[in-house]
Amino acid sequence: CSTPAHPPGEVTVSVYGDYGDDTLYAQATFEYVEATVVSSIVPSFGQTSGGSVVSVFGSGFSFDGTWCSFGEDTGLVGNVLSSSIVRCTSPAGSLGTVSVDVSINGAEYTDSGESFLYVDAAIVSGVTPERGSSDVSVISVSGSNFQTSDSVSCRFGSRTVFPGT
Repeated sequence: CSTPAHPPGEVTVSVYGDYGDDTLYAQATFEYVEATVVSSIVPSFGQTSGGSVVSVFGSGFSFDGTWCSFGEDTGLVGNVLSSSIVRCTSPAGSLGTVSVDVSINGAEYTDSGESFLYVDAAIVSGVTPERGSSDVSVISVSGSNFQTSDSVSCRFGSRTVFPGT
């Protein structure tokens, strides 16, 4: 059955006999909820090996269950932090861009237009200089496959510094 428009709330769904006769076959409850919306994601890229934790911002996320999709890879359980933030872990993927969407019922996903770029892993070949004072120093990290983004960071021991440009 296709649901007709209805404000949020529970309704009883009744199934009647062929062509609307009065024979009641079954009833169940269906809950209408506000539409789920995705407005942005951070970070917008991650390694092809997967495992990137992506914060999805929007509205209508449910503590009763929210699933994530990265392109055709659906049914990934999201970690709901609030009705406006869910964290999704990227699965392994191929180089390129996929859409990131969410679902509160595991069947219907948003069509957000938010893109996640699968990239090759960054390779660090060195830092210059290799030592510095305990005050603030600036170093250069050399290597390949670095991405340009405000969400790139450098970690010094247990301390993370943003941005890592």
